[in-house]
Amino acid sequence: MLGAVAEIFFTPTADREQSPVWCYCRAGKRRMATRESMVKVDTSIHEVNARLKFDQWSESSTFRRLGPWLRFVQEAVLAQISWNKVSRVLDVACGSGWAVHEAARRLGAGDRPAAYGCDISKGMLQQRASGGARSWFLVSSGQCLPFRTGSFDVVLCTAAFHHFSAPDKALVEFRRVLRPHGTVLIADTCRDQSPGTWIWDRLHRWFEKGHRMYYRRSELENLMRSVGFDSVRHTELRPSFAQTRKLVRRATLFCARKPNGSEA
Repeated sequence: MLGAVAEIFFTPTADREQSPVWCYCRAGKRRMATRESMVKVDTSIHEVNARLKFDQWSESSTFRRLGPWLRFVQEAVLAQISWNKVSRVLDVACGSGWAVHEAARRLGAGDRPAAYGCDISKGMLQQRASGGARSWFLVSSGQCLPFRTGSFDVVLCTAAFHHFSAPDKALVEFRRVLRPHGTVLIADTCRDQSPGTWIWDRLHRWFEKGHRMYYRRSELENLMRSVGFDSVRHTELRPSFAQTRKLVRRATLFCARKPNGSEA
């Protein structure tokens, strides 16, 4: 295993004691951190390859062409959230951060509302648009999150779960940082959606180092139950060509909850 660190991109001016983040930048103003935090995460060779891939991809035309489809999926995910009951949201593998800014905009006036985004790729985070005081961004692995237990009402992950080298570890982390009865939302392509998706998955496993696999729908649901989520269900997302400029690009949205009375 290789050692890595979580680095804060933006830090809010809110009271540090109320923040779910374990590490802080000393600067009081919102700016790029000048020093890395001291929170260590375990980073596998797979994650190193994924980071390099996405650092390169963040500046490519391929990433920009994916925008309409990704926006459709993220809109579908955000539509599942009851915003009047939510004060803190975490987007794992947030990419350029559109969903983080949108979540921050939709949050109510609860207990220090904020939306957090973390991604293993600094290049992706550098593509983000500027946001308001409620948006925080960190460079961090999704498999070792630098947040306190029970920090968030909602954890979401869109079009990224197939990149995680240890999916069970990632789900355990999602569950840990959720508050009791918190919601996890995962949207991704599944390999049992069509023969074409199965072939596409095989090709990616061979030629894209950051790709682990597309899961079967039942496979991911069972994995979520195995780490302690309940009320697991899924919904099919079928965008039209007019919506996404993609001929065939379905996705599946998985929703589950952390049981009440469960702290870890």
